[in-house]
Amino acid sequence: MANSFQQLGSTNSLPDGTYIMLASIAMKNLNWDFAIIGDSAIIARTKKTFGSWGEEISITIDDNIVTFRSSCIQWQIIDWGKNKKNIGHLINEINAVQSNFTEEQLEIESSNFVQQRKKENEDFNERKAKGLLSPLEKIHVNQSSNYATYSIIAINVLIFLLMSFSGVSILKPLVKDLYNWGGNLGIATLHGQWWRLFTSMFLHGGMLHILFNMYALLFIGIFLEPLLGKKLFLVVYFCTGLIAGLSSIYWHDSKVSVGASGAIFGLYGVFLALLTTKYIDKKSKSGLLRSILLFVFYSLLSGMKPGIDNAAHVGGLLSGLIFGYTFYFFHSIKKGGNISILPISAITVVLILVGLIFIKPHALPDVNRPKGYVKTNNFRYSENQALAVRVDFNKKTKEAKLKALEEIAEPAWENCKIIVDSIAHSSSLFKSISFQKIGLMKRYYAARIAENRLWIDAIKHDSISTIELDNIRSVVNDKLDSMNH
Repeated sequence: MANSFQQLGSTNSLPDGTYIMLASIAMKNLNWDFAIIGDSAIIARTKKTFGSWGEEISITIDDNIVTFRSSCIQWQIIDWGKNKKNIGHLINEINAVQSNFTEEQLEIESSNFVQQRKKENEDFNERKAKGLLSPLEKIHVNQSSNYATYSIIAINVLIFLLMSFSGVSILKPLVKDLYNWGGNLGIATLHGQWWRLFTSMFLHGGMLHILFNMYALLFIGIFLEPLLGKKLFLVVYFCTGLIAGLSSIYWHDSKVSVGASGAIFGLYGVFLALLTTKYIDKKSKSGLLRSILLFVFYSLLSGMKPGIDNAAHVGGLLSGLIFGYTFYFFHSIKKGGNISILPISAITVVLILVGLIFIKPHALPDVNRPKGYVKTNNFRYSENQALAVRVDFNKKTKEAKLKALEEIAEPAWENCKIIVDSIAHSSSLFKSISFQKIGLMKRYYAARIAENRLWIDAIKHDSISTIELDNIRSVVNDKLDSMNH
């Protein structure tokens, strides 16, 4: 079933203002909350109930033609017929209201209503000019001009298409491809390639990844961009994205991370902060708060699965909360005036500097770290992860073997090789490691990757070349012995 319903009708030659008046009385009788009333349009929302998070009902009039529309809001996927019923109830109530007026009464009430609307419009325009609109008024007035949100989505989609056209898999991109396109890897990012904190925000690990992220961005952008304004919205997006990238490095220094989700979590953090203050009235924020909390809870829960960078999610969310409360603080001081981007920028600089202090130990690969340094996500973590799939390997089903080799071992070995390449290209790190050892490590991980791919091909085709496998294993053991001496 659809999540919206639309029906056309007629004003029956009534003036626009008169029909809007009748509609407003009808909506009030149906106990709906008004969102906005115009000269030839009106929008209201149903109450939140156990079975519904509310629908938005609108009426627009053009040349005596009335367009009735009811749409689900706040994560309702299926309306179960509620939207069609809403329109039916509204039309019946408008007819009932009209029948209670004589022509003379209708003319008088309509004239008073139009005068009242004129006065309210003048007040609205005055407050709009001074930047004093309420949060919900800002959302409705600016909802059709979310250019910052649309621009970010367009850039992400464009880069995803460019990656696809260049040969990168749209379903399961290789780790090396994500790294080559600008993925965030601690050892590379912290040794001169700071731009990876920025570029990684526009990369995604497959079709499902980008679809989920862009949907989440569109949903929050519709609400938050009108509240913050385009400039501040962009500043918050990129600032929380940068902090999310640093959080990822702190927890996953040997993992290539990509995605806009850290920045998107930052936006949700800002909105969540505002929803817990007096910035938005109680009536309007109850359903929104439930929706945001549901998204955050579900996303963090999903982020516990292997391969998902929950550290970036948490970093973006926490920094977003800080920015949200900062925004509300300065909003209260200015009593609704426009907020400068300087406070947000200043807090970002402070958070990044503090973050770098904690991340500093991660600037060293584990071959250089002092003895006693304990951290599960160090240089050898990826190698241990790849080798772990071999435990009870023969007891696993064919499908389980392929999944382990393709989704765990192969990305892990690729990650190891990328880390070694990053060390080789970093002058400060390369000085402390012998040229010979770097070369051995490169060849060792290349052999491990070849061995893993040979296994995958053998399992897929139910045949294996023992000669090839023995040759590869001989190379692996040779390089491993050379590195240990």
